[in-house]
Amino acid sequence: MPSPSVAGGLAAVVRGLSAMLGSDYCIVLYSAAGGQQEQVLAVANGHLAGIVPGGRPIAADRSAIDNVRLHCADYVANYFSRTDAGRRLRSCLMRAAAAGEPAGYLAVHYDLTQAEILKDMVAGMLDGNPAADPPAGEPKARLDDLIGEGLRRARQYLGKPLAFAGKQEKIQLVERLDHEGFFLLKGSIEALAQEMGNTKYTVYSYLRENRIRVAD
Repeated sequence: MPSPSVAGGLAAVVRGLSAMLGSDYCIVLYSAAGGQQEQVLAVANGHLAGIVPGGRPIAADRSAIDNVRLHCADYVANYFSRTDAGRRLRSCLMRAAAAGEPAGYLAVHYDLTQAEILKDMVAGMLDGNPAADPPAGEPKARLDDLIGEGLRRARQYLGKPLAFAGKQEKIQLVERLDHEGFFLLKGSIEALAQEMGNTKYTVYSYLRENRIRVAD
């Protein structure tokens, strides 16, 4: 374990990076205990990756830590993972040291959800077809099934057709679907907008409103 002063200094780095990068980034400091006994010393926006203070590294970080240790590397960059909530993360893990003392590992996770939503939005503006081809290896029929199941759960949650919901109900529904990872599915924005009787830009505005509120 690093000394309290070293750990405190690196915890300040976590807070500073979080303040600079914003609410789409999860920043976490793991101890350098060895023997796969590392634990979370400090974390910002841990809900994005399912990380809590005092917890163990998530699977993707566990692999990155082992890679850094095995190859005596300083960092592992650009590895991808998906959380239990369905969020897709792009991550980097760095070995942290202070005054020659091994202090731990600093991981930076970027939640790709908003980037993928913006990608669909830009695609719609440029060619009018944001729901073009599904991701490689994922048949369109399977993608449609997943979207349909998400909409079924949404109707069940509200207990009525989505078009009959009020604005506040729709905002809460978008927040719930976002938490479940529904918007990681290509074409989900358009499908939900049609089901609610709104435009896709209204759904985008609800997403932004929810995320700004969560960040505050």
